Amino acid sequence: RVATFMLSNGGSGRNYSFIGQNTAHHEASHHQGDTTRHAQLTEIDRWEVEQLAYLTGKLAAVDEGNGQTALDNSLVVFGSEIEDGNSHSHSNLPVVVVGHGGGVAPGGRHVRHARGTPIANLYATALSTFGAPATFADSTGLLPLT
Repeated sequence: RVATFMLSNGGSGRNYSFIGQNTAHHEASHHQGDTTRHAQLTEIDRWEVEQLAYLTGKLAAVDEGNGQTALDNSLVVFGSEIEDGNSHSHSNLPVVVVGHGGGVAPGGRHVRHARGTPIANLYATALSTFGAPATFADSTGLLPLT
C-alpha cells in the first residue's frame, strides 16, 4: 500500500491560530531575520514535527507479527520542498525518512547527497521499495538505502 498526505503546499495561507500562532507557515517563513517571525515559524515547525512523532508512534504500536510493526514495514518521508523561505533555496532540504521499509532501509544514518540530486529520486526510491514504478517527476535514478 502506498499513501500520500500533504498538510498544505508551501505557498499555503493556512493559518496556525489553533496552536497560538496567528500566521501562515509561508508568511512566517519569509521572516527576513525578524525574531518574532522566526519564533512563529519555530512553533509551527515544532507542531508539524509533533504530528510526525504522533503518526510514527501509532505505526510503531501496530503489531504485524514476527516481531515487526507497521513502522518497520513502512517508509515515512517528511520534509519541506524549500530550505529557507527568504532565499527560496531548493538545496539542502530538511527531509527525514522514518521506518525500515520492510528491512530495506537500515535507519540511524544522516545522508547528504550530491548537490543537484533531485528530491524526486528519494520519492522514486521509496516507491520502488514497495514495487511501484521507479520513476517520479524529474527523478534521475534511485538512491541507495543501505
